[in-house]
Amino acid sequence: MEEVHIREIPLDNDLRLNLYDASRRLAGDRWLLRLIVRIIMDLDETWIPQPGDPVSKTALKSVIGPETVFETVKTRHFIDERKKDTVFQSMIDDFVRHSLSYLAHPDFGRRFILKQYQDKQKRGV
Repeated sequence: MEEVHIREIPLDNDLRLNLYDASRRLAGDRWLLRLIVRIIMDLDETWIPQPGDPVSKTALKSVIGPETVFETVKTRHFIDERKKDTVFQSMIDDFVRHSLSYLAHPDFGRRFILKQYQDKQKRGV
């Protein structure tokens, strides 16, 4: 499925949120609307060592690699072609209105990286 980059939003925590349109025609005049939201976090830029860190940057990189990706997908099924642009824009507006403050929080990147590390440790990856 092809992704078209729509917009990049710089966040207050120095991360960059990217929006992609991966919508496609289902049948006739009906569409599957698919909004992909993605933040790529470079560990060297995002993980700033702090006293009391439960893990070192070297250990993080050995488990999750030099970068990690936060991604969420919002979908709407069977949308009339005449309404698809309006509905898709409302999907973007709703996401930005409800999620931007969470994603822009100063600790979001660190917490997300640590969670990725802990999840991979539990799975034995």
